[in-house]
Amino acid sequence: RAVCQSSPKKKKGDMIIRRAMSTIAPHFSVVHEISRTRFAIHFDNGDTAELLYSPIGGNSDRLDCYHTYVPSSQRGKGIAKILAEAAFSWARDNNKKIIPSCSYLSDTFLPSSPEFKSVVE
Repeated sequence: RAVCQSSPKKKKGDMIIRRAMSTIAPHFSVVHEISRTRFAIHFDNGDTAELLYSPIGGNSDRLDCYHTYVPSSQRGKGIAKILAEAAFSWARDNNKKIIPSCSYLSDTFLPSSPEFKSVVE
């Protein structure tokens, strides 16, 4: 399970969601960059993968996750799934609901991840 903690290297309020080494991807940190409304993975080569969201209205308990991007150098490694798992886990742990308007989330991730059904609005 992902663990969130404040990151002294990021802007105030941003969180690092640490993941153990997996067979899908090498060791890295998923960063919840609250100030930029995204979950991101920063790679050593300077590339960044991201899942972007927007709080709905004045109520930040609902998030529209509208875009997932993985740079071509990182595609085919399960990075989008790892970003989605981090975002949905964070939402579940923080009593948030997600509107999955990103086609990757609605068409690929959610059908294979029924454990996150309760997070979807």
